[in-house]
Amino acid sequence: MLFLALAIASSLAIGAMFKFAGQAGLDTLTLLVVNYAVAAGMGLLLLVADDAASSADYFQPGFLGLVAVTGLVLIGSFFLFAEATRRAGMSVSMAVMRVGVSIPFLVSWLAWREEPSSAQWIGFMLVLFALIFITRKPSEEGGTVEVASAAGLLVLLFVGGGAGDTLVKAFDVWFAGELPGHAFMGGAFLVSFLAGASLMLARRDCVKDSRAARWGLVLGVVNYASILFVLEAVARIPATVVFPTVSVSVVVGGALIGLLVWKERLSPVNMAGIALAAAAVVLLNG
Repeated sequence: MLFLALAIASSLAIGAMFKFAGQAGLDTLTLLVVNYAVAAGMGLLLLVADDAASSADYFQPGFLGLVAVTGLVLIGSFFLFAEATRRAGMSVSMAVMRVGVSIPFLVSWLAWREEPSSAQWIGFMLVLFALIFITRKPSEEGGTVEVASAAGLLVLLFVGGGAGDTLVKAFDVWFAGELPGHAFMGGAFLVSFLAGASLMLARRDCVKDSRAARWGLVLGVVNYASILFVLEAVARIPATVVFPTVSVSVVVGGALIGLLVWKERLSPVNMAGIALAAAAVVLLNG
């Protein structure tokens, strides 16, 4: 249970750091580039420490292509998440990111012929209603967070989060039997770092925000640690317990942190959307 609790806490910490960064006016690009440099370094160090990984063939074109695309999707999704937490709040952004799991659910059915259960179909339908409720503008009872103005951004976040989960699923289907996960994640984080660093060089201000760089160091450690904690939890507890528990805890915990720490008050309609999102991730992971 320790690693399960740590997986939940680290995931919530990532959302909280993005919320803080937005309020403090930290430079998002600097934050993300340093984050991915640290995460890539951790992944590659763990890969080097794995004796069994030395004999693997990492230069397969399909694997390298998957790593490259995943890295670009990851940094793009984190950009969206950073902006979404600033504009729509932590609670809504984390809920939308989590229900993106419905995209790999569909792809698994269409591409890999994994037959969904009845509960998963119900969960998929709940996702649609959750997105409608979360992004709906209330008629009179508004909260402190204006969600409707960020509706387009939240839809992009949903797609980006789902695309990232789908690419991880693709690695699991195509390469997990022969290549270690640290190679995939470390390589993807390296691509994310290189993409972000290229943007920094293009705008000629590589050290624009030293505070963002310091927070990026912390974010990078927490980011990669969250992955390790999930893997350790799955090694000890059935995945059918771990993933729904983490997802629902992050959705509900994000809403509570947003309310208690940043006084994010959502409309009743938006709160209903978050509740539907929590129910949806349980069913989709069932």
